[in-house]
Amino acid sequence: MAKVHAGSTPKRTTPSLLGKSIKARRLACRWSQSELARRSNIDPTAICRLESGQRRTISYRTAIDLSTVFNCRIDDLHKMPE
Repeated sequence: MAKVHAGSTPKRTTPSLLGKSIKARRLACRWSQSELARRSNIDPTAICRLESGQRRTISYRTAIDLSTVFNCRIDDLHKMPE
């Protein structure tokens, strides 16, 4: 949850293009977040945080794992699937 300071309103996180792309690719495969996590050997919480915008960057290893599972190039993870 976002930190809230006195007198301010909480900020919502919006998914990055990376998060939106991962979610779109996952849904195109008809996989749950748990299934993507299992196939890519990435923690399910990390998948959820990426898709929701709570996490906006990934390690090179995670990028390799996701691109392998989605059968795409690493730089394609930052683009919406066609």
